[in-house]
Amino acid sequence: MPTKAVGSHTLSALVALFAGQVLSKYVSEVLPSLGEASRVALTAVNSLPAVSIPHGAEAAGTVLVIVAVTAVWEITHLLRTRA
Repeated sequence: MPTKAVGSHTLSALVALFAGQVLSKYVSEVLPSLGEASRVALTAVNSLPAVSIPHGAEAAGTVLVIVAVTAVWEITHLLRTRA
């Protein structure tokens, strides 16, 4: 079981990273309110000590897509393994 979980989490991270890079422009252009919400969240996180995350329009869209893809992937994985 742990080997399957590690593989799923690793694949999730790779898919989320690539999807975030590809879809970030779409998020910032087509869904500007979500891009702005992500930018505001990144600004708040950057106010913490020793945290430095780029929070431009493209970076904010990338982070938003990565979080969304990872959440959907992990929920799906959890439901599949519990069934």
